[in-house]
Amino acid sequence: MAFIGVKLRIVGLYFNAPVELDDKGKTLSIKDVMDAYTSIHQINEVGGLTYTTEPDDIDPNKSLLLSVSHNFSGRFDFDGNGSVLNPADGLSLNGTARAAGVYTLASQFLGDGKSILTWQYYVTSKTGRLKSKTKPTRGFENFASPMLGTDAIEDGDTILWRLIAIVAEPNGVIV
Repeated sequence: MAFIGVKLRIVGLYFNAPVELDDKGKTLSIKDVMDAYTSIHQINEVGGLTYTTEPDDIDPNKSLLLSVSHNFSGRFDFDGNGSVLNPADGLSLNGTARAAGVYTLASQFLGDGKSILTWQYYVTSKTGRLKSKTKPTRGFENFASPMLGTDAIEDGDTILWRLIAIVAEPNGVIV
């Protein structure tokens, strides 16, 4: 058995937690890390996490992350090292405390037919090397697919999820 420790962060939900999992001698996916955390920390408990997925319309063999929910304690460990910050420090909460409770972020079409909120992830090594860069084929790697070769998930890696807006065309021109 080889246990590894990975840091899982989700921007906007103030979620930053270590995940320890047994790699069972297999190549891990980001979904494996998320499942390891959610199997121990259920959404009905403080610190718990859950997420939803659906098959990709273009490639039904791939899953899309739809939403992530976190049962926030009201205190945020910004660095993931057990040191909880005072919101007045301004590092993440803009000087305002967020109340405890379950918070959710979800992907969605924005209604203009040209933009969408969608999930994007980054995986970095403990030395800061970006492992999740876009492949030369320009294809997007499914978060449920094992990360291979030098990009495999290893002890000390960080997985960061962000909900981002993708716009199909510029929304204005300044001349």
